Amino acid sequence: LLNRSSDLEIDCLFVRTRVVSLSEITRAGEFARAALAGNFFWHATRGARLSIGPDRAVYLTERRLIDGLADPRALAEVIENFQLTVTDWQIRSSLYA
Repeated sequence: LLNRSSDLEIDCLFVRTRVVSLSEITRAGEFARAALAGNFFWHATRGARLSIGPDRAVYLTERRLIDGLADPRALAEVIENFQLTVTDWQIRSSLYA
């Protein structure tokens, strides 16, 4: 998803994916604490943000400035790192199932 910020006229790339459905997590309170701790200064999300969507699923979203992605290798690295973060949170969420 390409988005132009109207305030600053900056082009950004948003990458978002579903990590897990809340219905799969039986120890939701403990997972919520882990997710909040992970979001704290993006400590365990590598700059992405965890959130809950209207479908009661956990999502991971990352925003990157397009200027830093001029090189195709840079874009590939961003996507690869994002996928590693998604996999990490899928594994973490399975600990609370």
